[in-house]
Amino acid sequence: MKSRERARVERHAKRACALVAPDLRLIVCWVSTGLRGAFAECLAHPGEAYIVIDEPLFDLATPDDREDTIRHEIAHAIAWRRHGYSIRPHGREWLRARADLDRALDAPDEV
Repeated sequence: MKSRERARVERHAKRACALVAPDLRLIVCWVSTGLRGAFAECLAHPGEAYIVIDEPLFDLATPDDREDTIRHEIAHAIAWRRHGYSIRPHGREWLRARADLDRALDAPDEV
């Protein structure tokens, strides 16, 4: 992936996160080795979250799958920020965070 495209993905992810969790610092990291079969994962610490993306697999994904994956991982970061790390990975807290993120991103732009 070209550095310009990587920068665009990073900007988009940070803007998306800021819509729902402005106090959460999001960092996007790129690796070129497998992530146990996934092409992205989220790691979080108090106040910040890291989305780690397997660049070769990300390159092969469709644009829709890329967008869905970024939203999926940001939702993990938001859910952990709101509720701590002892929640179920795709439980109701994550579902709420994902719904909030989707609603914020899919809202029509105001004129």
